Amino acid sequence: MEDKKLSNLNQLTIYEASQLIKAGKVTPIELVKDCLDRIKEVDQELLAWRVVDELSSMETARSLTQEMKNGKVRGPLHGIPVGIKDIFDVAGLPTRAGSVIFENVDPAVEDCSIVAKLREAGAVIIGKTHVTQLAFYEPSPTRNPYHLQHTPGGSSSGSAAAISANMALLTLGAQTNASISRPGAYCGAVCFKPTTHSIQMDGVFPLAPSFDSPGLFANSLLDLAIGYQPFSDRSVNDLDELYLQSLTGGSCKVGVVSDAIYSEASIDLQNVQEETIKRLEVNHYEIKEVQAPRSFSDLIDLHRLVMAYEAAQHHHALVEEHDIGGKFGALVEEGQQISEGAYKDAMDNIHRVKSEMLELFDSFDVLLTLPTDTSAPEGLDPTGNPKFTTPWAALGVPLVVIPAALDGKGLPLAMMFASAPGSDFDLIKNCLPIERVMGKLPLPMIGNCK
Repeated sequence: MEDKKLSNLNQLTIYEASQLIKAGKVTPIELVKDCLDRIKEVDQELLAWRVVDELSSMETARSLTQEMKNGKVRGPLHGIPVGIKDIFDVAGLPTRAGSVIFENVDPAVEDCSIVAKLREAGAVIIGKTHVTQLAFYEPSPTRNPYHLQHTPGGSSSGSAAAISANMALLTLGAQTNASISRPGAYCGAVCFKPTTHSIQMDGVFPLAPSFDSPGLFANSLLDLAIGYQPFSDRSVNDLDELYLQSLTGGSCKVGVVSDAIYSEASIDLQNVQEETIKRLEVNHYEIKEVQAPRSFSDLIDLHRLVMAYEAAQHHHALVEEHDIGGKFGALVEEGQQISEGAYKDAMDNIHRVKSEMLELFDSFDVLLTLPTDTSAPEGLDPTGNPKFTTPWAALGVPLVVIPAALDGKGLPLAMMFASAPGSDFDLIKNCLPIERVMGKLPLPMIGNCK
């Protein structure tokens, strides 16, 4: 590892940082302080963080540094600075879910189970990131690191921007529709959404529990594997195998999903997808176009119906008590008009389409598709169109988004990869060599990266 990287610790990958910590060349104190300094440098422009808990994070870093000096390193997350989307409970900090109605809420008494597992693995929680209002479509104040006048996407806007601008090495997000994939694509962050319902979601502000799922943002797929390891059945030793795979070529069967909705993608995105396919073919990947079932696009309306119904079930009292209007209020009002029978029919239809899609997964290791229809739109509102990801959110399958290129405005464009439910670790494993073929984006021109 080159010594020059030691002067910009916030630009290290988790894997690189963990190796340095293990070797005693970098301490958690140094790594956390470097990220906190980076936040002070650029977050007045980006507004990715709702709150930064400097005192607590430095105290934790000191404790983990002492553990390191005593010969105890918990694993590859030991001392790694992590940001948490502000819908997850973090002990000592209030959960406001991007809404003024929770402005005076008491701090959480304990961590939600996801945050607790990250802490147990040695992660340092440095703060909570901004989220769109009530994790829906009203924008947060966060800006896109690649262009401050463009949306970062939502609802995990702060988590994606924080990674893109090197303010943390890992951030936690959540997705009901496209709240991980869209901001990841817009901000040029690598992101991962595991199989829905595979990770416990207690202590998390809900939107539609049938689709709600946590997810992670980082600067590489290997980093996402490290962040995901505490929630999987894989050991830390498996990560060394993944590291070797990330350095070498690989080959798997890739199905390129064809459906009418993808014809609405921008010319830039279509061209980047074609270029990605060519690169994979040159590297001996078996590529085949595959037609999605005719009912695939029906998932967009089915997802909306289920999301509206479940949002109303959980939040109608909240909306009435606080007279919440806007897009969230409209969603809840819409859901109150939906009958239980219509809801059950929609769920049955989703399961039917899922059965049809599983046949495609039997023929391919991964499916290649697009997470968004364009690069990040100009302005903060709206937060972008989610419909390219919506069918996949309805299916509940694991997803990986990998940045692929910059468009003419210097905004990121990304590809999305999906695999069968429950194949989360295999999806990351199969995509590691693909990520290497696709290359890396230049850093956004902000702060000391200018």
